[in-house]
Amino acid sequence: MSEPAQPDAPDDPRPDDDEVHPSSLALLCVTREPPQPVEVLARLERAGFLPQELTEGPAAEGEAIVWSRAVQLAGGGTPWLLFCTRRDPQFTPWEWSNARWRSREEFEQTRGCRWVVFIETLYDDDHDPNEAYHRHLRVAEAAGEGLASACFDVQSLCFRSLTTLHELARCEVPPAPEQLFQVHVVGDENGPAWLHTHGLRRFDLPDLELLQVPRERTDDAHTALCWLTAYILHDYIPSAGCDVAFGVNIETRLKPLPAAADQLPADTPGTGADRDADHGGWRLALTDLAPAETSLCPTLLQQVQGDPIFWLSTEENDRRARLARARFGLAAAAFLSTQFEERHLAVKIGVPADSEGTNHQALLAAGEVPEGLNREHMWFTVLALRGKFVRGRLDNTPVYATYLAEGGEYDLPLSLLSGFTLRVDSQSYDPATITELDIVTLRTDRDHQ
Repeated sequence: MSEPAQPDAPDDPRPDDDEVHPSSLALLCVTREPPQPVEVLARLERAGFLPQELTEGPAAEGEAIVWSRAVQLAGGGTPWLLFCTRRDPQFTPWEWSNARWRSREEFEQTRGCRWVVFIETLYDDDHDPNEAYHRHLRVAEAAGEGLASACFDVQSLCFRSLTTLHELARCEVPPAPEQLFQVHVVGDENGPAWLHTHGLRRFDLPDLELLQVPRERTDDAHTALCWLTAYILHDYIPSAGCDVAFGVNIETRLKPLPAAADQLPADTPGTGADRDADHGGWRLALTDLAPAETSLCPTLLQQVQGDPIFWLSTEENDRRARLARARFGLAAAAFLSTQFEERHLAVKIGVPADSEGTNHQALLAAGEVPEGLNREHMWFTVLALRGKFVRGRLDNTPVYATYLAEGGEYDLPLSLLSGFTLRVDSQSYDPATITELDIVTLRTDRDHQ
């Protein structure tokens, strides 16, 4: 990526600096009467957040507001705003987004909810986005204990059942980047599509857009937008945009939306009357480094076609490895269970390696990789589980760790685990989805309620 300006650069103000960009999670509550402030504060107290009411601070106003409280939570940071409203009959987020549920009862409870409790705050610019959002989910889960059956992210428009909220909040590893935002696709089914994100602005990032995407390339464009967002999530993006390389031979220019839209016909989706206030503020469009006269990103869409290799940020690589290690026990239990007829488990191990092809077998056996030494991540089919090790057969041909051989069997330390895939009875799971095994029994979307 091109060298960005510094975050505190006085000559790089955000185009919407005069606006506030909060993050709000709405808890859909199933109680007959509105949850009271003392109930919510007591739940936060029991969870260790130790709320202290503020005499001065943010407040919610309006006829629909039942109550409003500003609080400071343990650990400092910006204040939090808690408020309760009666659910508007038109507020039906389970119809706007996909969701997965533990049971039909959980879903039906949500559809009958009467009250909504909002948990709102501002994220500090110097905090890790994944960590900040994780804390927000934990606060929301604690506040809604025994009161709520679902949670709606007001900024990303993501809707989650209580089951999903529990999984994300109680996991020891922060949620994946794709949990922090959503990509929406707009446009006539026979014409070009307009793809754009919701939810990034609260992290001091621009919401991103892809304009004039051929309908047959929508899936590729969606994938590219998600990978790019994950790659830049921890970076400072200049207000005027920058060039970003985020994969092997994959690069784009982030360009202010007005300048990008000026290159396109007036009836292009996302450039005219179909853009409302919810799609304003600081936005950057993905374009080619040298965009065509009437098309913004034909080269980029060509680069992401087929089986492209996207890059992960250092932070995301580390997060994925931590999640794999935290949830491997679930995969191991299923692998050993006689409940399933078909069982196949593969692990991805970060094998110590260098460009000279040095034999690091001793480091591999010890499960240690000294600082500065690279790792080659390779897949092994699990043959046996042995405490803190697995016996595995190498499925790849090593490029750098040539002291191992494809098809060879090795004892592999779980301390170097960076991923896994489990297949049981034709269903596949990975660290992000393994919690769904034997839990989720109902899925809903816009078309199937």
